[in-house]
Amino acid sequence: MSWLRIDDAFTTHPKFEGWPFSAKWAFLELMSYCARYRTRGRIPKDMTLLPRSTTIGLLTRAETSGWIDRAEDGSLWIHDFHKYNPSDPTAAERNARSRNKRRNAERNAGRNSDRNEDVTDTAPRARARAGPVPSLTAKTPRPRALPVAREAESGLGRGRGEIENIEAALAEGLRDAEGRLE
Repeated sequence: MSWLRIDDAFTTHPKFEGWPFSAKWAFLELMSYCARYRTRGRIPKDMTLLPRSTTIGLLTRAETSGWIDRAEDGSLWIHDFHKYNPSDPTAAERNARSRNKRRNAERNAGRNSDRNEDVTDTAPRARARAGPVPSLTAKTPRPRALPVAREAESGLGRGRGEIENIEAALAEGLRDAEGRLE
């Protein structure tokens, strides 16, 4: 796995003045490509190797903005890529150690099987009895009756009888819900 170091203010850098979001993202993909394939910031001439979002227009725009430098031989390099993303001199050594650990673990797995018995207790454990949740069984105070809307009193909106029916239905629903909790 490779890593790419970028500043958290990367997308607001002055070199991106006038760039659309899609072009910034495409340039970030290009930088990610260089990190993944360890090109040290060198952009391959073969465009088929690059991410699909990398176009000649993007490379031209990046070169004009100062994100890409053109070397004397015509090759393109991401500006100061090696400065912020130095090559890792210990990568080969770390990878070799990791390979050796895996190889030794696989080789020793069969040899130690007689000494490495299962240490996990496989006896069935007593299951805790599920009981009601205390916070849900506590009596909750009944809500106060809903106030009658002024529009109903003045003859506007719903009538008084209709509001009383709604209040009664709500109260019955609350009683049912409390009954289930008990």
